[in-house]
Amino acid sequence: MKYEEAKFICHVRSAIYRKSKGFKYFKNHPISLDDRISKEDKAADDWFEYDPREEDDCSLFMFND
Repeated sequence: MKYEEAKFICHVRSAIYRKSKGFKYFKNHPISLDDRISKEDKAADDWFEYDPREEDDCSLFMFND
């Protein structure tokens, strides 16, 4: 998907990343996504959302006995 679409659907505690690079840009950061991502990367169309809540080791799935 395009950068603007990925940025729009990204939740506050989630991140966006380019599949070709794999580096995650978390939305919950003091510097905005627009200021952290280069113009070249913004023009790419291989952006995805990363939601840490979907990971198996997320704290939502850990239980205390």
